[in-house]
Amino acid sequence: MNAIHVVTEEEVGAETAANPQLLSLVEAAERANVSLTTVRGWLRRGRLPSTLIGHRRFVRPADLDEAQLIAHVGHVVPAWRREPRRAGKRLRALREAAGLSQLQLAAVTGLSHEAISRLEKGNKAPYAETIRLFSRALKVSPEQFVSRDSLGLTMLTTAEAAGRLGVPVGRVQTWLQEGELPGRKVSGQWRIQAVAVRELGRSGRLRGRSRRLDPRYHG
Repeated sequence: MNAIHVVTEEEVGAETAANPQLLSLVEAAERANVSLTTVRGWLRRGRLPSTLIGHRRFVRPADLDEAQLIAHVGHVVPAWRREPRRAGKRLRALREAAGLSQLQLAAVTGLSHEAISRLEKGNKAPYAETIRLFSRALKVSPEQFVSRDSLGLTMLTTAEAAGRLGVPVGRVQTWLQEGELPGRKVSGQWRIQAVAVRELGRSGRLRGRSRRLDPRYHG
């Protein structure tokens, strides 16, 4: 049951004065960055308490934040829905940084391999509980899936490593095969430690414009 407190017209002034932060449903939708229909759905399902003043419903910001945290993991679900491809790429990057294949992540979360593939390709957006499953499995906060901040991941693709070192991708692959760079294969593709790439770039081992390893280096 939705918690609705009915207030008479005479009490309207006192109620709004005592609660200056009460939000109309339109204001609540704008604050939560969701549709008015979504806010009304939370009310209807009893997820969001409201106060009836005159003929209008109002909600408290704290109650709104709690309802959104439960239903949408804060702002994560709507943000993922707005940019599913971008969020999907971040999901894949976080999965690979954790050293998990799609099948391994599926086993940990209980989701299907096909569902994870669709999410990573941006073909759909997940529900709140799915995001929580990913968050626990990958040991990251839910906000990481939709944040615009740099991920700061510890693993790089061969192309990313080559770009940072200023060398061809094939050369990085050769270094991996020869053991000059530490790396491992995830889903059949090489992943290299970012710190190892950074240390190689700073080591002085790469010669001049050729950017080849100097065999005389013993640092």
